[in-house]
Amino acid sequence: MPPMARELPLWGRMVFSAPRTSVATLLALIVVAAGCASTGTLSSRGGSKSSPRDSHKSKKNSASTQPDPAAEAARLRVERDRLAQANELLEQELAEAHNDLRRVERQFVVYEKRLATEQGKADAVASAAEARMRNDRLARARPSVLADSTRQYVTGLIETSESLIRKQNYAGAQFFSERANHVMSSAERRASIEKKAVARKVSVDVANVREGPGQNYPVVAQVANGETLLCWGEANEWYHVRTPHGSEGWIHISLVR
Repeated sequence: MPPMARELPLWGRMVFSAPRTSVATLLALIVVAAGCASTGTLSSRGGSKSSPRDSHKSKKNSASTQPDPAAEAARLRVERDRLAQANELLEQELAEAHNDLRRVERQFVVYEKRLATEQGKADAVASAAEARMRNDRLARARPSVLADSTRQYVTGLIETSESLIRKQNYAGAQFFSERANHVMSSAERRASIEKKAVARKVSVDVANVREGPGQNYPVVAQVANGETLLCWGEANEWYHVRTPHGSEGWIHISLVR
């Protein structure tokens, strides 16, 4: 077998070792082997060039999804104002909670002295009745003031107060009814802040509410046609809104009326 044939693959060596291998057959084998080698070289070179191109494309796509700086600044300004309002409300509620605690501490001393007196019973009954009527009035006239979970909590406080009255625990009954009144007062203050918001309705079948004022921000909620949104501010033709389900985000002005 010739020396060059020893470097061929197994099938090439078999052809060389065959007793009647023609010259034409040998030439054809050499051409095929050369073509396979050149194809492998080209494919390996092409593979080395594909990675930088894909990397560049991925970098370009990632850059296009970055939020616009002006939109991001507008989003932060509006949310800063909302946080300032929320902080003011929390400070008011904290101050009232401290006052409520001090008042309860003073009242418990009085309650203990008149637990079984007619005056204690009258005060507890009056306080529970006030809380019950106030809760019913809010449910009829201003149903949006109390969220569903808050309404259930207030109702539970009132029912506990009425139960304690039947058990002649007038001090405890008055405590729970006054707590219910305090929660409703806080809700009414929050509603007064929300009066500054403008109500708008969704004008398309389904609209996306996004995390910021721009298409590059992720979707945080979806709202259907006719749903009412509370709009707190505007930036770059986007409204900062709160959905009926409590989610906050941004919606383009063309999607609401």
